[in-house]
Amino acid sequence: MIYQLLGQENFRKGMDLYFERFDGQAVTTDDFRQAMDDASGINLQRFQRWYEQSGTPKVTIRREFDEATQSLELVVQQNPGKTDDRDNLPFHMPMRLALLDQSGQAIAFEDNSYEQVIDITETETTISVPNLSELPLVSAFRGFSAPVIVSTDLSNDELASLMVCDSDDFNRWDSGQQLATRVMLAMMESDEAEWQTLATPLVSAVGELISGDMPDPALIAEMLILPGEKYLAELLQEVDVHRVRAIRQFCRHLLAEQHQNRLLDIYQSYAQHGAYRPEFSAIAARSLRNTCLSYLVLSGDEGAKLCLQQYEQADNMTDQFACLRAMVDETHELRSHIYQRFYDQWRGTALVIDKWFSMQGSYAGPNALDTIRSFFEHQDYSLKNPNRARSLLGPLMANTEAFHQAGGEGYQLAAEKIMALDAINPQVSARMANPFLHWKKYRGDIGDAMRQRIEWMLQSNDVSNDLGELLTSSLDR
Repeated sequence: MIYQLLGQENFRKGMDLYFERFDGQAVTTDDFRQAMDDASGINLQRFQRWYEQSGTPKVTIRREFDEATQSLELVVQQNPGKTDDRDNLPFHMPMRLALLDQSGQAIAFEDNSYEQVIDITETETTISVPNLSELPLVSAFRGFSAPVIVSTDLSNDELASLMVCDSDDFNRWDSGQQLATRVMLAMMESDEAEWQTLATPLVSAVGELISGDMPDPALIAEMLILPGEKYLAELLQEVDVHRVRAIRQFCRHLLAEQHQNRLLDIYQSYAQHGAYRPEFSAIAARSLRNTCLSYLVLSGDEGAKLCLQQYEQADNMTDQFACLRAMVDETHELRSHIYQRFYDQWRGTALVIDKWFSMQGSYAGPNALDTIRSFFEHQDYSLKNPNRARSLLGPLMANTEAFHQAGGEGYQLAAEKIMALDAINPQVSARMANPFLHWKKYRGDIGDAMRQRIEWMLQSNDVSNDLGELLTSSLDR
């Protein structure tokens, strides 16, 4: 951020002064900031708040366009959050800003530049831009110029335009994430019969994204991944975990169905020929191809056969493991075949088998909990090895279908394993118990069942101080 605020020349001066003053010494972040301040002549006193205040600022951007004067006022409001229940002071942050017209073409500012860095130092900042013929699209905080959570008044169609047209890779990705999040949150508030209609903007945007040339396949691969269940849950006041999962899965299946032919074309066109190459272009191609595979598997038999074909032809673990990930929730008989072959090949390599157990713990198909339960008895599983203990228990507790199974059996299994682990390694058991700590965030019946398992663990006379203090604090919050 300091580099963005100062620019390349002043930042270099600041680095030279910093080393001149402190080379070989033990220094503080304040010493670094002061060197940058002194060398550049730019006041960075408020920037120190990033080190003194906790939390992630939330920034809201609103456009006010005056057709009569053909000018734009961009109102940027920041909510700096709280530190220990005290209101934070406004953060000093650089906002890299660009404007695009409604067709996605970049608009020049008065100085003929196409991007500016704006200092945001107050809770509200207004930026005036004259000589505009229409309401522009806003591409703000380009390149992740500040670690903030941004919301704008851009419409779904405008976000879709930025996904395709923005020249900033981070904002292309972020626009897609904002659009997908907005769509899925709207679905949370609607009847299931309305889901397909509500998802139409997302389906159309993805179709536009993958329709043309792909100069950066690695970026497209990331953009095809929907926001995760955990992220969506963090945006809700009260979480219905099963509804969150159902909506995300609905969107994945809909994208796979609507774009199956194009996804298959991309998958086939990015096939690797010749020996394995650990080069960026090859890595990017594998990434996009494997992301397409994760959608194609949702089509049933043909997708499963495609997955088996890739596994059999794979000359690297990346492509092999992508098959495990793609088939993780499937009930097709080829799933067991692929998983067994992976295990047989890598059973002598502990870290790889940890990943195999992680995939088994992520299974969210029919009878998920009973299936995962059986792997705790596997000959290669042990709570005595921290990595191996985490490899199955961690994914179980992140697994909506298994951990949050109706009736609380998932909570009971997890609690039993945590207590068994606590007798061996209290530090690891305390870290593994983290998913229980957020029980108040969940819908009433789910939260109550999680709280009951916390109380059950605390009733044990053998609970460690590490685990006991953590669980007790969650009840006192």
